[in-house]
Amino acid sequence: MRKVKSKKSNYLLLFCGALLVLILVVLITDTKGEKNGYSEQCVYRNEIPSLLQFTYYSKDEWAEKLPQQGTLTYDDVSGILELLHLKEYIPLDDSKKNIDRAAWFAIYDEILSYLDTDTSVLKKDILVLKKEKKQLTTQDGTYAIISNPKWYQKLHSYGVYLLEDKVIGVAAKDKEDVALKNAYLISNIEGNLTFLYQGTEYQLPVDTDEELSNVVADIFSVKKRYIKSAGRKIPLPES
Repeated sequence: MRKVKSKKSNYLLLFCGALLVLILVVLITDTKGEKNGYSEQCVYRNEIPSLLQFTYYSKDEWAEKLPQQGTLTYDDVSGILELLHLKEYIPLDDSKKNIDRAAWFAIYDEILSYLDTDTSVLKKDILVLKKEKKQLTTQDGTYAIISNPKWYQKLHSYGVYLLEDKVIGVAAKDKEDVALKNAYLISNIEGNLTFLYQGTEYQLPVDTDEELSNVVADIFSVKKRYIKSAGRKIPLPES
């Protein structure tokens, strides 16, 4: 009987060891992949090459010049400005080590004002209607996603930067007052609303059993999303 128990104990130890290895592999893969979700408190270094590819250095060259692991620091930004010969023109508040998203994109706007003389990079608020692999369908067009496709959620709004037809950076999420204007509500069956926008049908859950059919409405995407029609506000569930 002792030998049987010993074998069982060994099998249990082997199983636990294999499970631990599997967990570590997943965590390591996640670290190298897209474990870093969208954050307002920081910018990831691997976001920078796409944003600065409009300059005289290519995306690949920026990836070589700047470490691609971890979050952006003020020292990194200082080095970027030095490479762009803008250090004496754009002052830095380097009292903190890491730079948050709002502060970096304020600096990025200044970089654009100095160097993007052809206005090749555009700033835009988008509302995501659909995401397919690395492509977004928005309220006013379809765009390719350069990086971090997991950041985008259906019917959430984003302040983004575009280069041609590509999203190259995200400055903010859940921008207020971004809306699908004049969407046509077709039906609401068991809290699942079907609506028509620019010739395509979409569906989304709603927090109401109202009929909501054959009516024109604006669908807003904010932290508490809602439909506005004939002066009424109908809430949408938070995702």
